[in-house]
Amino acid sequence: MKKILIPLLLHMIIFCSSVDADETKYQLVYVNSNVTHVKSFDTVNVEIWYKVSDDNLLLRGVGFKVLFNSNDLEYIDISFYFSRGANGTPGLLDSCNTNDLVTDSCVTMGWISISPYWPGSDQQLPLKLAVINFKVKETSNYKKTNIRIEEMSKSSGYEFKWIGKVLSINNPLPSDINENGRVELEDVLLIMRKNADLLQLQ
Repeated sequence: MKKILIPLLLHMIIFCSSVDADETKYQLVYVNSNVTHVKSFDTVNVEIWYKVSDDNLLLRGVGFKVLFNSNDLEYIDISFYFSRGANGTPGLLDSCNTNDLVTDSCVTMGWISISPYWPGSDQQLPLKLAVINFKVKETSNYKKTNIRIEEMSKSSGYEFKWIGKVLSINNPLPSDINENGRVELEDVLLIMRKNADLLQLQ
């Protein structure tokens, strides 16, 4: 009987431990965008959204930096900002200490509530917090640029998680019809199809 109980107890302990680990509460801030490819001089609207693992609408707020590479993106402005509990005016920092080598500039934003009432029981999650507008700088190369999020503050009892975005900057060559940064067989076929369509119209 003891030989059966010991493995059973061990299994229960491991199971309970794994459940506890999975039940860690967190605040998630993420970039919500379907845009993956951009070109020089394009305007990019970066939407910042927020959700909570347990759907708690009565917290003390959150604060973070939106990090980007100023060699690739030029900050324009913030066209939308969730106003309730706003902690100061969001904006571009003159100097931004980042924890990586691929981003050198940042926009800071934050919300705070003295009593746990943010964002409020009348709101719905996920919640749009802000829209940051950038202009893609001129480049002749195919490259990727990162938009990251870094924690500044979080509500007590919650972890901070984030999901960023990687944008591909692609300035296609005249013969790069599919705009993937290379001239290849698919481009040749597309050109031939286009020329055939033009001949049919004549």
